[in-house]
Amino acid sequence: MPAADDRAGRAGTLVLGVGNILYRDEGVGVAAAAALASRKFPGIDILDGGTLGLSLFSEVEGRGSLLIFDAVADSGEPPGTVLEFGPQIVSRGLQLCLSAHQLGISQLLATVALAGRAPQRVLAVTMAPASLGLGYGLTAVAQRALGDMVARGISVLTDWGPSAMHEWGLVAVVARQVKRQSGRAPVRAVTLRLGPGASEATVRMAWDTLTAGGPLSAVELVIVRDEHRMQCLSCGHGYPGQLPRPCPACGGDGLVTAAAADLTVHGWKSAEPASAPPAATGEQEARPCA
Repeated sequence: MPAADDRAGRAGTLVLGVGNILYRDEGVGVAAAAALASRKFPGIDILDGGTLGLSLFSEVEGRGSLLIFDAVADSGEPPGTVLEFGPQIVSRGLQLCLSAHQLGISQLLATVALAGRAPQRVLAVTMAPASLGLGYGLTAVAQRALGDMVARGISVLTDWGPSAMHEWGLVAVVARQVKRQSGRAPVRAVTLRLGPGASEATVRMAWDTLTAGGPLSAVELVIVRDEHRMQCLSCGHGYPGQLPRPCPACGGDGLVTAAAADLTVHGWKSAEPASAPPAATGEQEARPCA
């Protein structure tokens, strides 16, 4: 696992949003970084890199991991499609398929590598734009797909290991599940069950960020708390709770026998009742995925 950055005050992981906000969807990378920038994640720095290119040398060099958000101009994919590029493509030829400012990013990574200060992990999460014409603000297509782009980046960061991203990764998985369901019938509300180890405030913040401006932005999020199942070591009584809660029957010490999952999808309400999840499938536990 890449070590933390060796310069005091800097995180080992850098999230870098690049692009020109004056050319419509060219600024989608900046918008994706901005969606995360107001949140504080230990071990992660988030930066608006604009079109600075080589000027970002001091920000990039020596990092353990680098995640780049950007627009990809000639992918051949429909506008709004979110794509990932690994380190070989990012460092070797990104400028061939992205907009003009990417020449600077490619040169930046090459220069950092020549200095022996390249990040150990590099990955770009990109989006196919609907328009690169002159104008401020994302197109409706890019705005709707922005949550997917941020969710993909969060999945990458979760895989890379910062513990602060755990709940964001779980919510990203849930958002993808609900979006697929919404394609069959509009979803009005989603109910999640949170275990004792999950923060409701963080889950709501992640949901609001990942669904903003997209098809799930109007979906109501309902949260209910779940508890571990415990058993008394003295009288054998079973009860819900978490350590160090004593047995409500005799006051003895208890042991957790079944831990509640951090986050599960309890169900959802849609415009067509028949689209609700079948009872036979049970609850679905959301887990981070690549």
